[in-house]
Amino acid sequence: STMRSLVLGTASTMRSLVLLLCAASAAEGLHPLQARPLLRAPAVQRARVSAVSLADLLLLAEHQARTAAAISSAVTARYGAELASLADLFSLAEHQVSYAAVFGSEVAARYGAELVEHPLKTHVVTAASLFLVGDAISQSIQAARAIREPGDAPVAYDVRRAASFGLFSAMWSGVFQAWWFDLLNGNIPGGTTTTDHLIAAVEKTAMCQLVSAPLVYLPLLFTVQGLVRGWSAERTLSHSQANYRPLLQRNWSFWWPVQFVQFGAVAAEWQLPYVSAAALVWAIILSAASEPTAQVAVSSLADIGLGAAESSADPNEFVLVASAASAGPDDDIRV
Repeated sequence: STMRSLVLGTASTMRSLVLLLCAASAAEGLHPLQARPLLRAPAVQRARVSAVSLADLLLLAEHQARTAAAISSAVTARYGAELASLADLFSLAEHQVSYAAVFGSEVAARYGAELVEHPLKTHVVTAASLFLVGDAISQSIQAARAIREPGDAPVAYDVRRAASFGLFSAMWSGVFQAWWFDLLNGNIPGGTTTTDHLIAAVEKTAMCQLVSAPLVYLPLLFTVQGLVRGWSAERTLSHSQANYRPLLQRNWSFWWPVQFVQFGAVAAEWQLPYVSAAALVWAIILSAASEPTAQVAVSSLADIGLGAAESSADPNEFVLVASAASAGPDDDIRV
């Protein structure tokens, strides 16, 4: 409507100009028809052309404005539809998160109730299950790294190893550590200040790493491994003597900070699940950091003069104990 008003105003101005010229000719005694040459003057003609061009420009501007308004309306509608779709996606995600939070809280509440009603059974099942999951992930990593070429045969899942570690975790974490943590928390209270609480956490961690780990954890681990794998007492003892120190050093490098956080920040009833989850992570870290094992197919150990084979504490290391023909009976060769 504004553009139309401008066009009409321009036309009215041109009519006024013509009437003004006619009035001027009449004032000089000219007939109106004699004023027509004045209207044909170059200045008047240029004024007419400019007026027509201005009118065309104004009409074009009005058309462009209408087109822009239509495009803007379409874009706004499309943007509104996209915003509505995005809002629906956010609403769905919020619903899923809310559902997961409710489900997780229900599971945690149920698990907490089981810890109170059946602590021993819950501890054993939790420790063994998490350790079996960690061992399965560990074996998967090792199997993937052992395949160096496309034609290499896949490494089979070691059921005996999983059974030995699962049994060990059930005995160590599910039984001993449950009793041990209760003993430490009951006899080394945290105190009322932050400093006392931190000192108590350091003391409990030291008791775990300097007493239970070297005196109970490692001997129990080597014993269970020997029993499940059918080793003799001599072979189990030799295996433990060769791997005791390096395994203890690895244990200290990981479990000192983990157990300090346990005693310093984790509630007493959740300390054993926390340690079991950390054991899962520890198994994966060991597998990811270790080197893949070179595999050699041998039809018979006796064919190459090897007397026995044993697995070291490092699951990626396989130790062959051999007696060479030129060596004495007590001279072992480790490959």
